[in-house]
Amino acid sequence: MKLSKKVISLVLTLALIVSCVTVVCVSTSAYTGDGSTTEALGGYYSTNLNDACGVRKTISIDGDISDWDSSMLIAQGVANDDPRVYRPSSMHEVPVDSYALYACWDDDNLYLMWEMKNLQDIVAPNDDYPLSQGWLYDWADMPYYLVFDLGSGKYGDGTVANGETIWQSGITFDTHIDTWMCNSMNFWNGPYIYKTNDQGKFVYNETKHSEIKMEANKNQSVSTHIYGIEGGYGKYHNRVPGDTLLSTSNWMDYSETKHDTKLDYFYEIAIPLSTLGITDDYIENTGIGVMHIQSFGTSGMNSLPFDPSMTDNADKEYTKEPSGSNEKEDEDHITVPLARIGVCSGSVHPTLPSVIPTQAPSSQETQPTSEIPTEKPTQAPTHKPGTLILGDVDLDSSVTITDATMIQKALAKIFTLTDAQALCADINSDGVDITDATLIQKYLAKYTIPYPIGEPIGEEPTETPTQAPTEAPTQAPTSSDIDFSDPNTIFVCDDAGWNSVYIHYWGSAETKWPGEQMQKVGTYNGYDLYSYTLTTSVDGIVINIGSNQNQTRDLTPPGAYKVLLTSTKEFTDVN
Repeated sequence: MKLSKKVISLVLTLALIVSCVTVVCVSTSAYTGDGSTTEALGGYYSTNLNDACGVRKTISIDGDISDWDSSMLIAQGVANDDPRVYRPSSMHEVPVDSYALYACWDDDNLYLMWEMKNLQDIVAPNDDYPLSQGWLYDWADMPYYLVFDLGSGKYGDGTVANGETIWQSGITFDTHIDTWMCNSMNFWNGPYIYKTNDQGKFVYNETKHSEIKMEANKNQSVSTHIYGIEGGYGKYHNRVPGDTLLSTSNWMDYSETKHDTKLDYFYEIAIPLSTLGITDDYIENTGIGVMHIQSFGTSGMNSLPFDPSMTDNADKEYTKEPSGSNEKEDEDHITVPLARIGVCSGSVHPTLPSVIPTQAPSSQETQPTSEIPTEKPTQAPTHKPGTLILGDVDLDSSVTITDATMIQKALAKIFTLTDAQALCADINSDGVDITDATLIQKYLAKYTIPYPIGEPIGEEPTETPTQAPTEAPTQAPTSSDIDFSDPNTIFVCDDAGWNSVYIHYWGSAETKWPGEQMQKVGTYNGYDLYSYTLTTSVDGIVINIGSNQNQTRDLTPPGAYKVLLTSTKEFTDVN
């Protein structure tokens, strides 16, 4: 996998360098001797453009972006280039769209800031979940990484002694790195800093660095333009991996649209230089390298500077959920240079002809959503009132993109389908899942579908259907049947859809991470309920998904009549 991804990355980069008739190219600086095996990307991307390597300045980490300015930009990304836009049915997911990385330093700290964009209101407004849940710093326990070249000479490829990648991220490097910081987007799990040993292997250090200060906030930006390609939904709008390297793509400046900037947000962080083991003199006289990588649990989904491995498998399906992108689980092999801070001395890539559009496409306001065709079939069948139609989830007697969206929302547990809606949503008669939403989208795009979407399937039931869901009579006990009175039993309601729940505890006895798997014992408010009975006195517990990728903070066993919700990661009273 690593070799194939490296080849793809090299091919995409060569396309950028050689095909300047169709590729947007600008001057980008790079540092020689950094181990990178492909050029820094140009076009709308840039790394240390015109030798900009950050500035000396003290920043207040307070959620106010006014301390930052464009002189501190060290890596420029592209908007609307996150992996979900390359899949035909994953625009219901929240984007992880890294846009720009900034840096500065003073006597004591290294300061970094990165902007995140959420263009859902322009690209796919009908999928409204990312509009209400888009600020990932509020809730997402998904890792982000900061990787550094601090000049130790003990360079690693991103693996630990047993050959695994850090936090099972699937991310490895040709480019020199010797320090790796891991944290979660909601700041609950970290930050941790890992360094390489003499063999170039990263060594886990479970010390949380509370001296590192972090903040996030929304509706503030240093960037005055938001360049990106129009559209999502993969092949339905000609979105293919590598399109961000081509000037012939449908580029636009989203800042010239009616984009609501309240959806955009940023992170800022102060890392004490003593924590990194460097000084301000070292930054100013030698320089360091950095890259920000954003994950969706494991694999990288976006990076600053951008590496083509972030989207090389974006159009392939995620094995755990076909609507998602394979980028959630693939291996990413980084080959481009890191962004330099302090000193940018090194080669400057040739300045190539720029073909950046002078203005955004004029059609953007007349076609604001650029969605999959939503019109009803040309000859929509006429059915008598009360007739159920396969694919007509909203029961309005026609099949449109809204019906696919309703399935996605139901799977995300935003609302519950009625019995009639579930019958209409189950396209392939195997239970309602994301495949049904995809089949509706293909039907609307006029693909040949082996199911009679748009055709009658029966009368709408006026009372309980004779073919009620078979799961109901055989369901596990509900909360009303479960005894919550044992203070030694920990209960977890999986309302966030983890699907596997573990408990790690410590005290008079301690489990080995990630702990013991909790057993499903029934349902609670319609969601799977798990439990585990402690047989010894413990001081603390952490509930997790079976890895570092999703977990609670350190908790104290709550006693009787409490249940933890995976959505909030906190205990609440049993209702």
